[in-house]
Amino acid sequence: MMAATHRLGGIAAGTALAVVLKADAGETGMLLAGAVLGSLLPDIDNRNSTISYKIPLVSLLVTAGQAVIRGISCLFPRKQKNYIRSLIGHRGLTHSLLAAVLLPLPVSAACMAAGFSRIGLYVAVGLLGGMLSHLFFDMLAGGAPLFMPFTTKRVVLAKIKTGGLVEWLFRLLLVAIFVYFGLEVIPWERLLHV
Repeated sequence: MMAATHRLGGIAAGTALAVVLKADAGETGMLLAGAVLGSLLPDIDNRNSTISYKIPLVSLLVTAGQAVIRGISCLFPRKQKNYIRSLIGHRGLTHSLLAAVLLPLPVSAACMAAGFSRIGLYVAVGLLGGMLSHLFFDMLAGGAPLFMPFTTKRVVLAKIKTGGLVEWLFRLLLVAIFVYFGLEVIPWERLLHV
């Protein structure tokens, strides 16, 4: 799926989480920020992704790390070399449930250490929701290795063409989900000065 679809998925997930958690306006903002970041974060393993352009230093570090690991993997037999490379390639370990659960933890821990435990909790929950939405949409567009590092097999729900008509229809559905849940949690009258 394209970055715009992933972002809309993050916004829809963050808004739905805000309704479920009965979040106030500030908490909803933290959930949405975390969810949008989380919806793009798994693609940090691809240097041509939108998030790589938005956070070039992290992308540079990831790309350098991938190059080092690819170099070291040459020391292993072919089967192990291919496994190691699949972990660090696009739709590798960052597209697993393990990463979706573990990556929000340092964010939450850093916010707690800084004395912002409530902010950290909502951002971390948003990150988790956004990453899970990313994984779901990738399962619709060819598959995601949900259970990596235990297996490299991708879980495939469908094979929707990236940028095709079906993806555009999903975008409309995501906007409808956002509007539906957004009516409950976003103070529209204050935003529109009604």
